[in-house]
Amino acid sequence: MADDRAGAILVAGAAGFIGPMVLRVLLRETDRRIVVLDKLTYAGRRDNVTRAPERTEDAQRVTFVQGDICDLAVQGLLEAYGVTWLVNLAAESHVDRSLGAAPDFLRTEMQGTLNLLEAVRATPAVTKFVAVGTDEVYGSIDRNAGYEGERWYALAREQSDLRAVVREHLFREGAPLRPGSPYAATKAGADLLVHAFVNSYRRRDGSPMPCVVTRGTNNYGPFQHPEKLLPLAICTLLRPDVGKAGRRRVPIYDDGLAVREWLHTEDHAYGILRALQSADAGATVNFGSGVRCLNRDLLLAVFREVSARAGTPFASLAEASFPAARAGHDLCYGADCSAARTDLGWEPRHTDLDREIGCLVQWYIDNLDWWMPVWESADFDAYWESKYAARMADAGNAPYLFYDEAATDRSLAQALV
Repeated sequence: MADDRAGAILVAGAAGFIGPMVLRVLLRETDRRIVVLDKLTYAGRRDNVTRAPERTEDAQRVTFVQGDICDLAVQGLLEAYGVTWLVNLAAESHVDRSLGAAPDFLRTEMQGTLNLLEAVRATPAVTKFVAVGTDEVYGSIDRNAGYEGERWYALAREQSDLRAVVREHLFREGAPLRPGSPYAATKAGADLLVHAFVNSYRRRDGSPMPCVVTRGTNNYGPFQHPEKLLPLAICTLLRPDVGKAGRRRVPIYDDGLAVREWLHTEDHAYGILRALQSADAGATVNFGSGVRCLNRDLLLAVFREVSARAGTPFASLAEASFPAARAGHDLCYGADCSAARTDLGWEPRHTDLDREIGCLVQWYIDNLDWWMPVWESADFDAYWESKYAARMADAGNAPYLFYDEAATDRSLAQALV
């Protein structure tokens, strides 16, 4: 074990997507007791916590508390459980939802972070607080580099200079924050609050605020709610015959020409552990894999893996649909993570994206009992109808074929940006 029994770890928001893997890594690499604090919103599930431990004896070290990080009672939890490490994963996290519910994002991201900071300020026993953020706070490489709109689409289609442009403008920790959505703006505000507290306050015993901000690129892995791109595509292709419309199809923004950098949740969890162990107070650290590709290449890999593993003919899987572009859609993310490597000794392990997409598709095939109740629910159907159905209808409901069948064997290794 890499750590002693120095105190408990409180992980807020651990019943969501990234949280179960954070729990698994903390249980694997430390002997500490872990307290999970989660409000259990639509994206938080108690069984995500119960599925996280790899061994029965590990489960006995986990205590679940249903609660809200905006509740002033958080300070009492830190004291009652003897918490010395605190990780905040609690967040409203979907850009699409933030466009219609900005006040909810403002409350959770900013008021919740403020409340946790005040609790840490009043509890000198807490020796590290890691506020888990997102690279979306930096904005979008297309805007930052001056490749907006049609200029970006031309660059992405041609691809000859795409990699050079992206690498030149990778997000670095000291870069200005230029969030492009209500979600990213509230996350940026939370990050600024953390740094303001480090700069402005000491605890009642005179010690500095032990706070660190981490910013991860797009995460993927098990336990992700079907509203997000990868599970949305996988679940749609596995079970399209669901919902009011009678058939769902994969929605694609911007001709699939947006670039994302993909970070496995296990790699992210190890980064968070390294930040707890050795990051300096006041630090900001990026975590990413360096594995970047166009969304259309990523979705092609999903189509190929679903076809191979579920026995569905590729031609029927190619029925994607092109809705109108999302307002303020960021077209390119990518992060420079050299500080995580040099300062924390962290390295991502899940970098073979072809293999990882296959494993992810298999996880959703093997865990129908986990996602099908959500997929078939009235709440998710209402969400689908409000976000995608009308846009697809406006686009004519025609299949969107972004590659012909001759390109179906194109690997992600060939397509990385």
